[in-house]
Amino acid sequence: MLGLRDQVAQRLLNFDISTNPSRAGPDLLDSELMRIGVFAQRSGLTSSALRFYADSGLLPPAGVDPATGCRYYSAAQVARAAMLRRLRGIAMPLAVVEAGFGAEPDEASGLLDEHVSKIVAEAPTAQQKAAAIKSVLGNVWLFRSRP
Repeated sequence: MLGLRDQVAQRLLNFDISTNPSRAGPDLLDSELMRIGVFAQRSGLTSSALRFYADSGLLPPAGVDPATGCRYYSAAQVARAAMLRRLRGIAMPLAVVEAGFGAEPDEASGLLDEHVSKIVAEAPTAQQKAAAIKSVLGNVWLFRSRP
């Protein structure tokens, strides 16, 4: 009887990779495959975030079980997922994240510098808007729901 990993590997072998090249790599079966929940714990991303990033093309799963639709990720994808989490943690837009992933290190560093410069430049405006919001906090009745 085949173990779970072997069963998944067999299903992935039967999966038509030619129609979904982003879903499998040459070393897919040589790496540790993890279900989405395990990968979420290892990467620090939620399962829903992983589904979103897969749908956006930023972090497609290493494979998808054609029978169940279950997504599997490889250990080699943890570093990319962690970097994605860090970049989103500083509010880097998905388009810039995607550009950074496809760039050489110097170019990616420049994209990061540009993003941080933009955040710093926008900080005074955000502070002014926050001050305006705080000024109406005294009118607590605006924030209470009424029956």
